[in-house]
Amino acid sequence: MNSISFTSQHRKLAEGMGADAEFWRIAIDGTELTTVARPFNASDSEIVLHECEECYCCGQPEVLVRKYDAQTVIWFAKTTEHDNNKIPDGSFYLFDAGAYDDLLNGTSSELRGIEQDDFEHLLPWYTPHDPAEALYTEPQLPRDEFGKRTLKKLDDSFRFGKFISANPPDKFGTLKIGLDRPAYPELVIKFGMVNGTIAFQFVQNPHIPVWIKVANNPNPFIDIFKIEQLAG
Repeated sequence: MNSISFTSQHRKLAEGMGADAEFWRIAIDGTELTTVARPFNASDSEIVLHECEECYCCGQPEVLVRKYDAQTVIWFAKTTEHDNNKIPDGSFYLFDAGAYDDLLNGTSSELRGIEQDDFEHLLPWYTPHDPAEALYTEPQLPRDEFGKRTLKKLDDSFRFGKFISANPPDKFGTLKIGLDRPAYPELVIKFGMVNGTIAFQFVQNPHIPVWIKVANNPNPFIDIFKIEQLAG
């Protein structure tokens, strides 16, 4: 879980733009993230981290804020057509909802959960891994010894699927797929059953904290493996 802190500062604006304006200096886990954030509330779903210091009105939202679950708030980068984000795509932070509300004197419970249109920001829209690069699976799968079929299913899901968030399963298994990329670690994915459909979570390469289902294909891996075949 990450920690957030901020201090408020008032700064003089450009001539003709008013006397001054409030900016926030924000730190995450003790490391400064910005000195010119627009003040926000616990229920705000978008945050401007780098506001214009002259007019204080032309900054673009860089962070989307959602309920990760009842106890947790998640920040993740908002991808835009303009290269103005100061945090990279794929970045996210998780905060304790109670501490977040206390800090901002608000109610994060008013935030919506992660919905389908958020996945273009949570998941980069590119083929994550080339199936031809798969070298092995751990544990070894009789129907997919090298992991190529599993990566092909993931590839198809990224290309043609519609992702929705899923509740964490009560039980899950873990699959590692070795890749023909010496500079990259293994791909690690958790799989579990939620209401009769497969949910999965990327643990490594990439790491995305949300459990995912493919809306238009509830069991995309059913012909490759069963959850019971994976490592506990």
